[in-house]
Amino acid sequence: VIDPFATRATLFLANNTRVSPNVITAVSLLLSVLSSFLFFKGLLWQGALIYELSFLFDCIDGKLAQLTGRSSLKGIWLDMFADKIRLILNTLALALYSGKAMLALLFVSLYLWQQIEGLFYLSTGAVGEKRCEDVMEGKRLICKIREYFRRKRLILLPDLVEQDTFAFFIGPLLKDINLGFLVAILLNLLKRTVNFYKFFIAGNAGDN
Repeated sequence: VIDPFATRATLFLANNTRVSPNVITAVSLLLSVLSSFLFFKGLLWQGALIYELSFLFDCIDGKLAQLTGRSSLKGIWLDMFADKIRLILNTLALALYSGKAMLALLFVSLYLWQQIEGLFYLSTGAVGEKRCEDVMEGKRLICKIREYFRRKRLILLPDLVEQDTFAFFIGPLLKDINLGFLVAILLNLLKRTVNFYKFFIAGNAGDN
């Protein structure tokens, strides 16, 4: 949903301004601090909207860096730092407001662990490097569905972005923080289960 807006905004900034990707990252970080403050004060729908605006800028910075050829290691680290700060501050703010610290702690722990797992799967080549037909032998329909979603840039399975959406946007908009965190946790466990399954399929295919 956000990506089309981020793409248009990126093209506008690239063609009409000289703003740097790092400035966009800084704006995203400042907005995430503001959203966490609003969450802490119980201004849930305001915090949710500001959080989405922060996420929009987070989508723009990387696109702008690639489009203008200004990607840098410093920018990558700054973006990663801003992402973690946004996650931790907004989780903490909602936890303090709702009084459900354990649920929030479980969410942020699983979220960060999924990112670590993703790096592991990527480094081992277990996910994403083998052709679908090679890994999912005899399941061509599944492969065709995955390829259709890939071409349309649709997400077949919910990932970290969808977890963010439930925890920091849908939950606060519905004024049900617990529901947002709970759905995000379930999506996290679903994604990790699928990755775990794919890892062992890839391993077995490689052995054969």
